[in-house]
Parts: sequence; C-alpha cells; structure tokens
Amino acid sequence: MVKVRRCCRVTNGPAGYLTCPTVFSEPMASCTTELVGFIPVTVNGCHLACHLITGVIGMVAVARRTRATSYALLGGLYYLVWGAVGLVGGPDVRHHLGVDVVGTWVHIAEGALLVVIWLSTRRRSVATAERRRAATASTT
Repeated sequence: MVKVRRCCRVTNGPAGYLTCPTVFSEPMASCTTELVGFIPVTVNGCHLACHLITGVIGMVAVARRTRATSYALLGGLYYLVWGAVGLVGGPDVRHHLGVDVVGTWVHIAEGALLVVIWLSTRRRSVATAERRRAATASTT
C-alpha cells in the first residue's frame, strides 16, 4: 500500500474558487479558466461545491485503506452518474452543473478511473486473503 503524506493531499475545489472568484457573488454563473495555459475549464459554484465536498471526503477517506477503497467505488459511481446526467440532460442541465460537454466526459473518465482503482484493490485483497488461507492451511 502506498502511503500518502497528509501534507500532500489536495482537492481541486479551492483552486477553482481562487481562479473564479465570481462564483461567490453569482454561484450559477459559469466561469471559464485555462489550465496549463490552453485547456479551457468551465465551472460554476455548484460544480466547485461538488468537487470541494468530494475532495474533502476523499482526503479523509485515504487515511484508512478500507475507507479509501469504499471512496473509490462510491466516488466513481458519483462521477459516472454526474457525467451521465450531463450527457443525457443536455445543455440546460450542463449549465446548472457548470460544465461543458468536454467536462462531462472528464467526469465520466474520473468515475471510470475510480471504479478501476476499486476493482484493482478488490483483486489484490482477494489474492492476499487466498495466500493467507493457503499459508494457514499448510501450517496446520
């Protein structure tokens, strides 16, 4: 298991609030900034709040392996649903979520990645349990 230093855990919610300060006065108004100077990122207050909440939950969850794996599954499903709602709901729904079509696909990719992480940790857990059972059976 890879240890994550507490000082290195971050969430992108605060970064969004710093780059789009208008979300405090107009939370539903979209704000587009450029990441790395050329990647447009569109957000609004709702979008930033959702990322801030999931980010804080994720930072708490990584303190323990079982909570981290649960977060990977639940967070993955959350982002997959958020992305699907953006795709199916169309421009009006995406406006309220403060995201564009590309951002919707990014949320789907984030969700899929978290589910893949959860699946990989489940496989490792099962393999470790089987090795322990085999070792215990061979010593008795």
